[in-house]
Amino acid sequence: MLTEKPTENPSIFTRFKNRGKDQFSGWALIGKLYSDDKAIEKEEKEKAE
Repeated sequence: MLTEKPTENPSIFTRFKNRGKDQFSGWALIGKLYSDDKAIEKEEKEKAE
């Protein structure tokens, strides 16, 4: 069945690659927000002491 439509394969691969990139940038953003939250928590603790 795949040999009937070889033109569809590249688009599937590029879609998959792009989705992977989007996922990675999403995780990077989450990681940045998480580390920012941790830094804010640390500052607040130091102020409280």
